[in-house]
Amino acid sequence: MKMIRLLILVTVGVGLALPVRASSSFDGEWQVNLHTPEYKDPTGVVAQAYTFDFPAEVKDGLLHGERGTRGQPAWLQIEGRIEANGDAMLHVNGITGRREYNLGHVRTGLPYEYDVKAHFTSTEGKGSRVGGRLGFYTFTKR
Repeated sequence: MKMIRLLILVTVGVGLALPVRASSSFDGEWQVNLHTPEYKDPTGVVAQAYTFDFPAEVKDGLLHGERGTRGQPAWLQIEGRIEANGDAMLHVNGITGRREYNLGHVRTGLPYEYDVKAHFTSTEGKGSRVGGRLGFYTFTKR
């Protein structure tokens, strides 16, 4: 009988210790706009400006969005956790597109990555690329 009680207590205790993912006020479908202005490097090479618009989803406070076809040139993925207070450090990775839009006109098809510091409300968000070329993100909840 003592063994059964111990087993029940251990089982209940383990169940209580498991992390529970709760939904957040940010959950839902979002539209992402990325604007990257023209950039002239110190050698005079100009990377053209570009704008991307693409969908993203937030589920249990985790944002995930993609633009383009995974593994192909000009593909981009953004993801990360939005904290309860709306702050987020998101991570972007992707594959370079056409040379005239790339820093230093590097070739098409190279992997890249960077972080985005952002802040969200329940209906919108704004963020900026951390380091390197300027990039401005606007998030709108649908």
